[in-house]
Amino acid sequence: MQFVSGTNTIEDYEGDLADLRRFLTLTDRERTKRFLNNEICRVDCQLNMLKFKKAQEEKEAAKEAISMQQQEEVHAEKEPQVKEEVGAAEDKSIIKKEHLVYEQLSKYGWEQEGDLVKVYVTSGVDGIGKHDKQQIDCEFTDTSIDLRLLHFPVAGKHLRLKLGPLNGLIEPGACKLKVKSNSITLELKKAGKQWWSDIKQKAKKEGAGASPSAPIEKAGEDPGASLMNMMKDLYENGDDDMKRTIAESWTKSQKDKAMGLK
Repeated sequence: MQFVSGTNTIEDYEGDLADLRRFLTLTDRERTKRFLNNEICRVDCQLNMLKFKKAQEEKEAAKEAISMQQQEEVHAEKEPQVKEEVGAAEDKSIIKKEHLVYEQLSKYGWEQEGDLVKVYVTSGVDGIGKHDKQQIDCEFTDTSIDLRLLHFPVAGKHLRLKLGPLNGLIEPGACKLKVKSNSITLELKKAGKQWWSDIKQKAKKEGAGASPSAPIEKAGEDPGASLMNMMKDLYENGDDDMKRTIAESWTKSQKDKAMGLK
């Protein structure tokens, strides 16, 4: 699930939507209407994803504030529970338990900004901030990440998120694992500055001339086809909240499109 907001704000997107919808009422050309409706759909989707991300950050910040206050009241002599940052280059033993049976963490989100990619795990890890840090580890290579949570949420149960090959090379020594109260963030440092179209490298179709991550554009293909593929990937790889956000955005944009074509 990709969140690409750049430097645009919620107000920027809302202003863009207002302008696009106003332009839609001023044109009678079908080609122009199709173009405007595609743009409305794209901008509306980005707006909703940005709102969702902001709400998640505010929710997480509120949870951390409450947790810190409770820790200070009950355990004044202990350090408040805050975000713990663990560098991948730290000198500690890497968890290598290949013989264990793992349950896969299939729900995650990701975003990128410049040469940094962030992977978010928020589903199925409630209370991870209180777990033994020796049982939490992520192994970074230049083409993959392997997150393992041992004996979580109960003894004898092990969770794992393994992604690879990644869309591009990363610098393992500069990557970070961050554990919060109820979520985990993996910060990946790109080895280059190329833009990732997806978190994982897509398999190249036989006979295709494009790179694995490059979308293949067919002659005569609708201008919105690329956007539809992006939304499909977001929907298939996102968690329940993201799927609901995309579904609501898509339904709303289709209603606007129908009204504009009347």
